[in-house]
Amino acid sequence: MKKGKVNIYLLLFGIFTIMLALPTILGPIVHSGFDSELEKRKISSKPDYSLSNISNWSKETEAYYNDRFAFRDKMITLNTEVKAGILKTSSSDLVVYGKDGWLFYTGDNNFQIARGLYPMDSDMMIKVKNNQTVLKEYFAKKGMKYYLILVPSKVSVYPEYLPDNGKEMTDRTPVDILEDYLNEYTDINVINVKKALIEAKDTGKLYHKTDTHWTERGAYVAYQNIINETIKNNDVTIAPAEVTYEKGTFKGDFSGLLGNDSLLEPEIKDISQILDCKSIEIADGSEYEKWDAIRSEDGVSYPIKLFQNGNVPEDKLLYYGDSFSHNFNVPELFSQNYSEMMFVRSDAIKDDMIEAFRPDVVYLQRTERFIDQLANDLDPLIISSFVEGASGALNVENRNDKVIVSAKNIGDSSWERKYYYKLAFFRDGVDTGKRLEIPDTKFVNPGEEIQFDVTDIVDQEGNTGMTVQMIVETIGGISEPVELN
Repeated sequence: MKKGKVNIYLLLFGIFTIMLALPTILGPIVHSGFDSELEKRKISSKPDYSLSNISNWSKETEAYYNDRFAFRDKMITLNTEVKAGILKTSSSDLVVYGKDGWLFYTGDNNFQIARGLYPMDSDMMIKVKNNQTVLKEYFAKKGMKYYLILVPSKVSVYPEYLPDNGKEMTDRTPVDILEDYLNEYTDINVINVKKALIEAKDTGKLYHKTDTHWTERGAYVAYQNIINETIKNNDVTIAPAEVTYEKGTFKGDFSGLLGNDSLLEPEIKDISQILDCKSIEIADGSEYEKWDAIRSEDGVSYPIKLFQNGNVPEDKLLYYGDSFSHNFNVPELFSQNYSEMMFVRSDAIKDDMIEAFRPDVVYLQRTERFIDQLANDLDPLIISSFVEGASGALNVENRNDKVIVSAKNIGDSSWERKYYYKLAFFRDGVDTGKRLEIPDTKFVNPGEEIQFDVTDIVDQEGNTGMTVQMIVETIGGISEPVELN
C-alpha cells in the first residue's frame, strides 16, 4: 500500500475517532448545570466513585455521560422534529399521536382507561368505599355536607380521536364504574361530570388537543353540573354564574414532553369571563396567611386560593382538588355561589384545616387517571374521631389443627372494616406488615367477638416470637398483644 493512501486512511480514522470522542469530552463542559430545561427534569449527578458504591459505578457513569453528551438537547430536538414532522410519530413514551391533531397522555395508566384496562381490583374498590364512607360520616358529625367529584380523562370524552389501532374501546370507564359502585353500596353524594361533558361536546372544544386538561369551556360545563346537583340537595341555592367567551391562545404540556417546546403550535382557546362577578380573591394579608400556614403545615405544595363574596348569603365551601380545578377559572366560578370559598390543591383532607375553616360544604375532586389515589390512607385524626374508646381483648387457641384468634370488643363503639380495624402480626415487637381484616359486611358491636383463622400465616411465618394485636390502622393498638404459641 502506498504511503500516501496510508496517511489518508490514518487521517480519516483520526477524524472519525475525534468525532466519536468529542461529544463525550465536551459534554461535562457544555452541560455544567443540574436541570434539563428541554425535558423538564434534573439530569444525573456526578458518579460516586467511593468503594462503598462500587456496584453502581458503571450505571452512574453511563447515566452521567448520557445526560451530558455534547449537543444532546439539539439532537433530541432534531429527533423530535423528524419523528413528528416527517414520520408523524411520537418521540416520547408518554405521548401518542391521535387523529386530527389530537395528542394523548399515556402515563398513570391514562391510555388504558378507554380500553377498559385501568387497574381497579376489588380490594381497591372496597378501600375507596370505606374511605368515602368515613369521610361522609366524619363531615356529617360536624354538620357539614360532603361531595365526591369525579372528572373524566380526555380519553373518556374524546375516544374517537385515539389512534385507530384496532383495539376495542369501552364507553364505561373508571369514573362510571366507581360511581355505580358507590351508589350501590353507600349514600355518598357522587357527582360524575362525564355525561354532562359528553352531551356538551357540540358546544365547543372541551379538552385541549395538546394537553391532558380540559379547556375553560369544559371546566364551565362541569361547574354547571356540580352546582345544579348541589342545588337538588338544597346545599346551595344560587344558580350557576353565567359566562361569555373571548378568544386566546394556550400552550399545552405535550411539546415539552416530546422534547421540543416549540414543536406544537399554540392552540386557539376560549377564555371564560364571569358576568357580574361578585367575589373578591384574597391573595395576601393576615386572613390569607392564616389559612396558607395551615396548608403548609399539612404538606401541601401549592398555595391556597381564597375568595370572599359578601353579595351571596350562602355557606362556606372548602374545595380539595387537583390540577383540573386549580386553574381554568374553576375556583373563581365556585366563589360566585358561596360567601367564602377556599381551594386546596390536594386530595388529602386534613382535620386541622376542617376544624379551623369550618366549611358548610366540602368538595373532593379527583381526575379519572388518579382515581386509585382515593384508596390512600386517610388523615389519622379523621380516623381517630371514630375510634375513641375503642378497646379489645384477644384469646388464642388451637382447634382441630387450626390456630384461632378470638377478638372481643370491650369498648363502646362498633368495629367495622371501613374504620380500619384489623388484626396485626408482630415478630419480636416489630410489625411484619401482615394483616387480617374484618369482613366488609361484618359489624362487631360492643360485647361481641370475632374470630380470625391465622393458621396460614403461622404455617408460612412460624410462631416463634410472633404476637398478634387488634389495631386501628394509622392510629395504633386497641388491645394488649398476645403470643402465638
